[in-house]
Amino acid sequence: MFTHLEYIDGSSDKFWEISTNGKSHTVSYGKNGTSGQSKTKEFDSEEECEKDAKKLINEKIKKGYSEDGTSGSKESDSRISKSGKAMSKKEEEAEVSRRVKELIYSQKRELVIPFLKEFSDDHELLIRKEVKVAAKYWLPIIDLSDDPEYASDNPYAQYGRRGNKNHQMIINLLSLATFNLTEATRAPDLWMLFNERDLDFDNFKPLIWEIIQLKKPNWLLEYFRNEIRIHQPIGLGYWSLREMEDLGYIRYDAEIITHSLPDYSYTKDKSEKNSLIKKFIDDKIAIERDLNGVFEYETPLHTNYYIIDSQTAPKVEYFWLEMFKELKAHNKIDIDQILDLALETQTKNWNNNLKALFRTIIDDMDLKTDQILKHQESFFPLLHSENSTPINFAIKYLKVIIHEKDFKLEEFLNWVEPVFMRNDLKTGIKTLISQFEKLLKTDSKLKGRIIHLVSDIFMIQDLQLQEKAAKFILKYGDLNDDELSNKLELYSSSMLGKISKELKGFLPEKSEEINISLDDGTEVTETGYEYSPMYPDFLTDPIEMPENWNDVLFHIGKVLKSDDPLEMEILYSAWLQHMDSFPDDHKKQIATYVKQANARYVETYCVNNFRIFLSFLESQVQVYNKFITETKYFLAKSNNADIIGNLSMITQSYILGAVGLPLLSLPTHYPHWIDPQVLVERILKYEKQKATIYQMDLAIALNRVVPENLEGIEEKIELISSRFYRDLIKYAIGLTDNNELKNKPWLDKHTPVDKNFELYHLSLWANIARSRFPDAEFKEFENRSISKIPFFTKPFRPEFKLEPKIEKIYNYYTQSTVPQQIGTDIKAKFPSEQPNSDNFIYGLDVFQTKQNNVYWTSFIDASDIKFMHSIMPLNTEPLELVLLINVNGVSTWNNSATAKFTERMLSPHYRMSYNSAIFIATCMYDKSKPGRAMMVELFIQAILENRMPVKEIGEWLGFLISNNYGPLNRVTDILGQVKDVSSKHNQALIQLLTTLINKVDIADKMPNGFKKNLGNTF
Repeated sequence: MFTHLEYIDGSSDKFWEISTNGKSHTVSYGKNGTSGQSKTKEFDSEEECEKDAKKLINEKIKKGYSEDGTSGSKESDSRISKSGKAMSKKEEEAEVSRRVKELIYSQKRELVIPFLKEFSDDHELLIRKEVKVAAKYWLPIIDLSDDPEYASDNPYAQYGRRGNKNHQMIINLLSLATFNLTEATRAPDLWMLFNERDLDFDNFKPLIWEIIQLKKPNWLLEYFRNEIRIHQPIGLGYWSLREMEDLGYIRYDAEIITHSLPDYSYTKDKSEKNSLIKKFIDDKIAIERDLNGVFEYETPLHTNYYIIDSQTAPKVEYFWLEMFKELKAHNKIDIDQILDLALETQTKNWNNNLKALFRTIIDDMDLKTDQILKHQESFFPLLHSENSTPINFAIKYLKVIIHEKDFKLEEFLNWVEPVFMRNDLKTGIKTLISQFEKLLKTDSKLKGRIIHLVSDIFMIQDLQLQEKAAKFILKYGDLNDDELSNKLELYSSSMLGKISKELKGFLPEKSEEINISLDDGTEVTETGYEYSPMYPDFLTDPIEMPENWNDVLFHIGKVLKSDDPLEMEILYSAWLQHMDSFPDDHKKQIATYVKQANARYVETYCVNNFRIFLSFLESQVQVYNKFITETKYFLAKSNNADIIGNLSMITQSYILGAVGLPLLSLPTHYPHWIDPQVLVERILKYEKQKATIYQMDLAIALNRVVPENLEGIEEKIELISSRFYRDLIKYAIGLTDNNELKNKPWLDKHTPVDKNFELYHLSLWANIARSRFPDAEFKEFENRSISKIPFFTKPFRPEFKLEPKIEKIYNYYTQSTVPQQIGTDIKAKFPSEQPNSDNFIYGLDVFQTKQNNVYWTSFIDASDIKFMHSIMPLNTEPLELVLLINVNGVSTWNNSATAKFTERMLSPHYRMSYNSAIFIATCMYDKSKPGRAMMVELFIQAILENRMPVKEIGEWLGFLISNNYGPLNRVTDILGQVKDVSSKHNQALIQLLTTLINKVDIADKMPNGFKKNLGNTF
């Protein structure tokens, strides 16, 4: 039973309907034109359900509901309509609406045509409106857990549609009959009406045809074009479209017809192949009009295939390869025309698999020499392809005719020139050199031109290929050819092995002495390389602080666009220093920036702590807690990166307490250095205002302060009332080398209150000690409560080992998960996380996580890396160790963190540590090209500055190579680009390679690619 009632009176325009289904009924209600709300009720029997439904109907009628919405009893209205009297327009519209709902609810497709014949001419707009409402109710995927009538029996299938396939079909058929083009394009499921892949399509196809014949929608062609762009292919088969064309439902359209061809054999049933092909090749229109469209429009023809003997030896047969074989066998196609069209597809920006299909079609033609000669100019454009495969394909055919009399050699040489400079065409280049040798034996007319082409090979870093080119030049080259000499001189720095010596006769003489021009213009003669780093002054680039509200407001925008956390720290202190002069509406002015920050949510420390800080600035009521990563199992936990949140909370507390002083840790000079004079002045101001000195703020400041600008500093330090602070600063800037630890600390009013003061006291001294003396061991720190923390008493240098990295990979062919090695994993035994004073920065991140994996770099971005470096700038060994395991652990991982940290290593102030060598060695295996490019830049600059530990890097490379850590060609690519930058760089590389070769463990055989890669480069 189904009853639909409406109530239309004044401002009211609503509906109420009920439908019974066995032992349950569903009541739907709401405003007309909406899907409303639904409630389902269960009963013990069908009779009880029917009785309750009738009761509810009578109650609604008494309240004024009726079938057409007018007040009065349902019985009287029904009698009028059943008596045969003409209904009013309003009554008729209500009847049509009710009938649309009943039709869809009935799920009976056969009732669609009678309904349309009866109502569609006069009520098309109303039917269209009701169909849209019905589509919103029946077709969207929703949470069905609260809708038991439509919920699935599967407890895990919570989401689904109220409507089934029949509901969908009736809605689509009514849409086809009443919609215009715009509405049809917006209907998300209408395309399924024309989906010939549907096994039920043949059953409802006559119904679709009858509706088209009845309503004659004029938008079908344009609709199909739109669907091609969305769904490609459209789903409607070739013969169905031809039938629609014959019946006059649509006009011929080459693009639409062509896009129907990939669905021609969608069944993938090999037994039907022959009959399908025969039907096509016997059809004159298909062959003469439609076939060539596959070369004009990009389609997924390559997806039509059959799998033969899939259980034992899988073999794929492509339907359209078979089609073209049969077309050729039955002389149904013009071979010359198809060949030109197929070759033209190779120059288009199409799917590579589709282009491969057309290449196979050409191969199956079994072309003879005269045919290739005839079409040689169609092969030439392939030589300029972006992808190497079409080029090698063209070379395969052109080598057959290169010696023929009618071959257009000069035109070919114009096309082939770029090939000799491409690193991905080594096999094709070798083939061409061999053919050129044969050619020059009989025809030397274009010898000079050919030799100049071959000389371009020296751009390619491949020893075997360069040796072949050198032999060719030595055999056929002219020593008096100035153009050749100039080209070879240009490429001389790229020549590998002994090739430059072999071609010495072709190269102009040059001086052995190499000079370098220094910044001041002085030229010095180079000497050999020696690791002896000398660091420039620190305090050379002062930071300019915002001076007023406009500057501060501008700086907020700057922080949002920057990945440098220093900009955040500048903002923190600028706000503190100028907040007394801010305008009254300053909170309102930053609202836009708060909105931008909130829209930028990502789980990284710097970004999110700044977002939280801006939200605090809008309210300024209480301190907002720092950002804590929400990732489970601490996959991205970094206590060092988390410190930016501590600085944010300190700043917030100072704002609430009206402390108008900059943070102690604010750098005075780029990128992160603090002038000791300024640090002393800040502490004096804090003491004068009796402001709290936070432990973490002081710890970072002491790590960043440098021993420069010390004139008069001792007298100024003595003005600090706390002896504790005085001694810490003297130790930090090198006025003393003694860390005078006492059993009891100096407790005075300026010393921060701490539950465990020993932690605070010891960690600050240990922090400074580790900054100033990275390699030292401090006996006085032993036997303390936190002595087990890495780097506290001595450097933490674990043993590294390499193990296969195994992950479970899903095999789609076998439909099973199998363990597979994805790379080699660097392992180091870290201690478990120790109880720590947050002030000992060097040990915060050196602990064993639950698992080391690539997710770490998903939550630690460039700004976090820069901040972590900035809080320990004088000793980066702990940070390198953490990055080594979490970022460079597996060479197959690809991330940006490596390149970002390498960028920090470019600074002339960067001090290479014990771990720098292995970190650099693993960075040389970086999967990303930008990462390796940054490593090349580091090698060039650090060698020039005598601060690259090449011997240690060579030792670690030997260790990594011996254990097959990653592709060796990545390493040799970097070293090859450093080679010949200068004699100094070559000397450094010799030292690196010497230690590398001595370190490589040659057991039963050399490591994979070892001899070939080093030989090709050096």
